[in-house]
Amino acid sequence: MVIEEGEVISNGQLARGTYTMELAAPAIAASVKPGQFVNILINEGWPPLLRRPMSVASRQADHIGLIYKVFGVGTQAMAGWTPGHAVNLLGPLGNGWSVAEGTFPVLVGGGVGIAPIIFLHDELNGR
Repeated sequence: MVIEEGEVISNGQLARGTYTMELAAPAIAASVKPGQFVNILINEGWPPLLRRPMSVASRQADHIGLIYKVFGVGTQAMAGWTPGHAVNLLGPLGNGWSVAEGTFPVLVGGGVGIAPIIFLHDELNGR
């Protein structure tokens, strides 16, 4: 687990109220596994005080992808972030998932809960 100063690469709307964000975060990208998440510090003050947990939906060499839904002031602020915006990240957090070789898992998810399922699918597809 590391605290990393990431940077928004892209941030766009997928559907009404649902967004996808790519963040440059090489230290987190190097070790994150499907099923893990990051905690995002929205700003240094109040509101919101607490970090927002976001499941990782994808990983490239030096960046991670998130899918999130706007629910309150924290995610509303995230929706307005533009490329170059600095983001304080804590992660990867959680245990993540492992799938035994030779098994064929059925992946089921919905809404923004699909984010870690997409990451697992991509990892299994790369075997």
